[in-house]
Amino acid sequence: MDVNTILEENSVINYLLLDRSNKDNNIFISKNIIKNKSRASVFGGQLLSNSIFSAQKTIDTDFYCHSSHILFVNAVEVEETIIFKVERIRDSKNFSLRRVSCYHKDVLISDCSLSFHKIEEGSIIHQGIMPVIPKPEELKDHDYYVEEFMKNDSESFNLGQKVFFNYTTHFTPEYFCERRIYDPKIYLALEKSKRIPQHYYCWMRCKEILPKNPNIHRCFLALISDAGILEYAHKSHVAEGCVINFATSLEHSLYIHTPNINMNKWILLETVSPKAGNFIFTLSYLNLDGGRALTIGKFWSEDGIHLATIIQESLHRSKESRSKL
Repeated sequence: MDVNTILEENSVINYLLLDRSNKDNNIFISKNIIKNKSRASVFGGQLLSNSIFSAQKTIDTDFYCHSSHILFVNAVEVEETIIFKVERIRDSKNFSLRRVSCYHKDVLISDCSLSFHKIEEGSIIHQGIMPVIPKPEELKDHDYYVEEFMKNDSESFNLGQKVFFNYTTHFTPEYFCERRIYDPKIYLALEKSKRIPQHYYCWMRCKEILPKNPNIHRCFLALISDAGILEYAHKSHVAEGCVINFATSLEHSLYIHTPNINMNKWILLETVSPKAGNFIFTLSYLNLDGGRALTIGKFWSEDGIHLATIIQESLHRSKESRSKL
């Protein structure tokens, strides 16, 4: 389907589908760009989603992207279209490998490695247990809590919380995705963490009814997989008074464990940041990692199926404070 056939201006489909170049079947063009909150660079979730879409167009439809790893190379300000170039690394009976490089005006923005697996019956099956939390119908929307806390509690915010709320109120794909959050004061960094590392829970689904094409649903999952993920690494620190002046994703991996993703239904995102910093204790301590943190996310279906896993490394900097939990 050509992007130009989508008439609804603000439809999420506009950001999931790309046009194929008339000159090269391995080049795809995105004319609709989601920009980051704090600068005019491309939102990382779109770079991953569009990379998956582009690569899938060069592979048989009975293969699906099970593994993707994207490096964010240059956060350039984007003024016009971005180009995705697909390199066909390998095609075998059951797997296809692709590399997708994204450019804006000949500047490399991202570099993505992807593996596609032919849909087939597996030999071993196991998974962990889904967290027990209230159903989405029993919880309220993320934006409801943000508005309530801003209206009733903002005078008691520490500086770190004020900076955090100013950032989190500008959720990048907010017009695409519903979010129902559990334990809102912990989730929004207003209360100190109950355990370290803290786990966070958010039900998500697409605000629109997506078409039945399964690749569209997987591309939407990729789109939201980078939505605010880096914040989970510093929320516990913000609650302690740490002021985060700068944060950015460095690299992002998405493992899709089943081709059967349905983003028209609620899915649960469970996140935890198991590690940030590399401290050496002497008379004082040095943070030798430069502010890097690791975040792991798991997507669950309502009936308890582990659908996908996120692993992201991000960078966090503070001018005013240093925080150790």
